[in-house]
Amino acid sequence: MELAPDGRRLPAEGCEQVAGVLVHQVQEPFLVTRWGNVPINGEIRGWSATDPPADWAERLQRRQVFHEVRTAAAIGAFIVLLLVTASVRGAVPATTEARDSAA
Repeated sequence: MELAPDGRRLPAEGCEQVAGVLVHQVQEPFLVTRWGNVPINGEIRGWSATDPPADWAERLQRRQVFHEVRTAAAIGAFIVLLLVTASVRGAVPATTEARDSAA
């Protein structure tokens, strides 16, 4: 259990939920890369520079959408990590004296 900024203990369920959200946020960019960008990049590698497929612009646009989703997910994960870090820093007393005075 973690301490809230006012010295109260946070319920374990809350910490587990936040950890679950953080894990999901961190995994999402990797999943988008693996199942979105990597297959499209494999197709692009097989293209001829002088004779690309007729729908090449649509495929590149689709790859760009996956890239934007991946970037947004990575930024979201970073923001959640910052929020969790800030809340834990505010929750845990810096010294044992502060912890003893909170009890």
